[in-house]
Amino acid sequence: MKWARWVATGFGAGYFPFFPGTVGSLVGFLLFWPLRDLSLFYGGFICLLLFGVGVYTADLSESFFNRKDASQIVIDEIVAMLLVLFLLPGSWGWRLAGFFLFRLFDILKPPPARRCEKLPGGWGVMLDDLWAAGYTVGVLYLFEAVLRRLAG
Repeated sequence: MKWARWVATGFGAGYFPFFPGTVGSLVGFLLFWPLRDLSLFYGGFICLLLFGVGVYTADLSESFFNRKDASQIVIDEIVAMLLVLFLLPGSWGWRLAGFFLFRLFDILKPPPARRCEKLPGGWGVMLDDLWAAGYTVGVLYLFEAVLRRLAG
């Protein structure tokens, strides 16, 4: 199914020859721009819906690429990046920090993210990035709490 591959590759962003995961995260960052004024409820709903679409399209695309979590599949980075951006405070400084920290956690895959990557099909593709998103948001909120504590 061509449409599934088109979605899973982030509308072709996954074919970028260098750092396709970062390019996919950038697509998520840019996709957030028109959605930035949505409430957390609606943003979360969109992320949940896209997560389901991601599991399905990543699963189909793995068969096409004949490889587990092929680098061309970036729907996982797009959805996780959107989730990070919806959960972080509204300033662009926090969002930019979220982008870079998410990339770090996505690359390092701290436990249990690496274990999730081994799950079958689209679940493995999507869940490791969900963990990276969780780590990102957790670390940045912890950092914000420390800053607040030091300030006052």
